[in-house]
Amino acid sequence: MAHENTVYRQRSAPKGAFTLTEVIMAMTVFGLVIAGVMSVFIGTIKSMHASSDAIDVNSRSRFVQERLLYDLRAIVKVTAISDKVDTSKIINGDTAQGFTTFTATVNAYNGENDAEITYSIKDDPSGKLKVLRRRYKDSVKDEETNVLINLKGGCFTFYKRDSSGQLAQIGSAPISETTAIRFAFLPKDRGPLIPGKDDPSCSAVVQLRFPSYSKK
Repeated sequence: MAHENTVYRQRSAPKGAFTLTEVIMAMTVFGLVIAGVMSVFIGTIKSMHASSDAIDVNSRSRFVQERLLYDLRAIVKVTAISDKVDTSKIINGDTAQGFTTFTATVNAYNGENDAEITYSIKDDPSGKLKVLRRRYKDSVKDEETNVLINLKGGCFTFYKRDSSGQLAQIGSAPISETTAIRFAFLPKDRGPLIPGKDDPSCSAVVQLRFPSYSKK
């Protein structure tokens, strides 16, 4: 007896799949998440670079202050000032009269004749930024060096003690009566610590030690 082979075919259950709309929505959400993560990452990198630049600027500013303090406190007499500058562009709201160049006689601390020193704030080779230059001249040498570069601006302001003992600004003459000098510099890429409140410039007033000293 012949047996017929009965073949049973089962229809496979439909497999689950995403629709095109679901794929687009998933890609959009994934893209937004990646964009958010990248923005945080880029912001962190920029903050790290800004902090590094600020530390570098501050360290260079401290070096300049120490160099200036050494020279300014050795001043016997300020002999010349020139090149007026608007100090409000360097120190927010400042109204004092500033200059970018001055020459002074300084005690060389070598038991010999005094030396002459000139500080000047000039344009750098690019013409976009400023550089602080120092010229030292005595009976042996005459040399000029860059003390601080990458400045947006800078100035010197000169003071003397009035009858009440307060510092009074000296505009131009007699400049030889100077007893204190304020220096102020505005470094490149140094923003306020608190925008709108802190000033990005660095400045200090230095009392001269030997304003009336003269050799006999």
